Amino acid sequence: MAQVLREMQAYRLEVLGVSEMRWTGQGQFSSDGITVLYSGHNDQHTHGVEIFLSKGAASALIGWKLVSHRIITARLQTQQAKVTVICTNRDGGGQRKK
Repeated sequence: MAQVLREMQAYRLEVLGVSEMRWTGQGQFSSDGITVLYSGHNDQHTHGVEIFLSKGAASALIGWKLVSHRIITARLQTQQAKVTVICTNRDGGGQRKK
């Protein structure tokens, strides 16, 4: 997670969605000024998703929703409009259909 925080600061990102996270369960926590929303399998360390929010973006957070272990949404109130951020991870298992 330290690497993600450094990259967010280096690129001045307010919101970052990450797929293929290995965390289990669902939840929200804050660390080092960053709020993390996450969703993953309850028993497998695959196909999870996360949304990282800076302190400013977290203060604009209206709410968030876990659609499934592969889909998470966050609703933000910006100065211009309400914005919905959607982070997904397709569950293809690395196999292509022929």
